Amino acid sequence: MNHFKNDIYEKLLADNRFINWASGKDKFDSEYWEDWKKRHPEFQLEFEDAIKTVQLLQFQSPDISNREIEYIWDKTDKRLNTLRRPLSSKIFLSWMSRVAAILVIPLIISVIWLYQNNLSIKNNFAELTNQLPQKTVTVSTPLGGLVNLQLPDGSKVWLDAGSEITYPAYFNSDKREVTLTGQAYFEIKKRNVPFYVKNAGPLIKVYGTAFSVSAYDNEENVIVALAEGKVSLDVNNKEIFMKPGEISKFNKQAHSFEILESDISQYVNWKDGVLIFRDATLATIARTLERHYNVSISIDDDDIANYKYNAILRGGGLEQMLDLLTLSAPIKYNYVKPKQKEDFSYTQACVIITKDTKRIVNQ
Repeated sequence: MNHFKNDIYEKLLADNRFINWASGKDKFDSEYWEDWKKRHPEFQLEFEDAIKTVQLLQFQSPDISNREIEYIWDKTDKRLNTLRRPLSSKIFLSWMSRVAAILVIPLIISVIWLYQNNLSIKNNFAELTNQLPQKTVTVSTPLGGLVNLQLPDGSKVWLDAGSEITYPAYFNSDKREVTLTGQAYFEIKKRNVPFYVKNAGPLIKVYGTAFSVSAYDNEENVIVALAEGKVSLDVNNKEIFMKPGEISKFNKQAHSFEILESDISQYVNWKDGVLIFRDATLATIARTLERHYNVSISIDDDDIANYKYNAILRGGGLEQMLDLLTLSAPIKYNYVKPKQKEDFSYTQACVIITKDTKRIVNQ
């Protein structure tokens, strides 16, 4: 008889891809894990117990087969047959106890079934629950990418290009906390447990809501845009609340802070592939395009770096975006495409923006 392999069981539970699939969050991964089972028949027990552990942690009861349901019903029916006779006052309490027994039979059978089939879960569940909050998951979005993920509590996150989020594999009962570098849009599930977003600016406390946070290392401001619900910011140990349709700006160098009513579309529509700029400098736009297109952009003149734009850039390639920018400012660009190196990797694309002295465009 094969012994239960704890190391295989633990490796599966440490695999975020396995957790997402077993909890039903990523149904498209079924083919991969079915193939895994075929390639590792010797780990069938560990695999099934790992699935049940994930489902228990996700508060999903493991399925009971039709045969087991029929068995429960058969036993219940036999109990009912024993009660189909006239009742006297002397046996009334006995009858009531039998009825109570019938009502709880499915629950008892289910508990027994879970106990027998999840013996290893029973032995490791408490230890696993204590360890999971200490294990962290880090998701990074490459330049030019956009990632949509789901947190352990069911909250949704859209992670913008060049961003990173870190969170525990399992939120504990005291708080839900994530750490963000870069830009993300959150849709937070309402729970009794508070949710926090740590970033380069004020700590954000969330009350079940939808909002965006921009906290890139190379940007001078940390910006929070509230779409719906309620969030608060910890500014100088004071809790300051925001309302939907407001943005907050925290200057990292000056430590200044302000809340403004604003059109928040430019801070949230990036998750749908739309880049909106309001009174933004060319230098700011260039940094955004660098992240979204994985390209290096240099501006050789401080004057044109400070040109202000109001623009909506929707879809299309990098060159199309650059062409749109040249229409409203006397600039031109040179685009150097990626080249394949000897190791078959590619160099990073490069764009050099210069002033077009032959054109005069009113700003």
